[in-house]
Amino acid sequence: MTEVEKAAAAAAAEEKGHTKEDLQIALKAERESRKALKTQLDELNQWKQQQQEATAAAQQKADEAKGEYKSLYEQLQADSAQTAEKLTALQEKETSRIETLTAANTARIKDLPEHLRLLVPEGLAPDAAAAQISQLEALGAKDDRPKGGRAGSGGNQDADAIPAEIKSAVEAEAKSRGRDPTAWYKAHKPRWTRKLKALTH
Repeated sequence: MTEVEKAAAAAAAEEKGHTKEDLQIALKAERESRKALKTQLDELNQWKQQQQEATAAAQQKADEAKGEYKSLYEQLQADSAQTAEKLTALQEKETSRIETLTAANTARIKDLPEHLRLLVPEGLAPDAAAAQISQLEALGAKDDRPKGGRAGSGGNQDADAIPAEIKSAVEAEAKSRGRDPTAWYKAHKPRWTRKLKALTH
């Protein structure tokens, strides 16, 4: 309040019957009221700023969490894709193995003596069929042993010896199936005998 305003206020107060002391009291009360109002305004501004800062911090935290969730989701997606690729590769490998084993089983069944072929049930799983065929091949080898004489005698050894004309072929075929050449020859002796006759006639 300027001096002029103070003087005017004092004159007005005097006209209304107020003393100078009354005017000073009124001015003091006005200053305190303004001071209290300013304090309230400052507190309000401070509270508003705190709210804004809290909101910004919460938004930043939410954004960070969102980024983490996105990163985790992308990682899970990548892991899932890799797992699917590995599973597909394993399935393809197993399919190829089964196809190869099935073809080998078919060839081995054809090589069995006719009376043993019926002992391989249709619809048997390839691995089980391979095991069954191996047992039948061993049984066929026993059936092909010369009658009479003891095992290990000179006559039996000569009968089971692989003829030189077909020895390389027997060894190659046995090796491709992971079998012992002599055992393989014994198991399929009738077939090899026919091949030997065809070569020597």
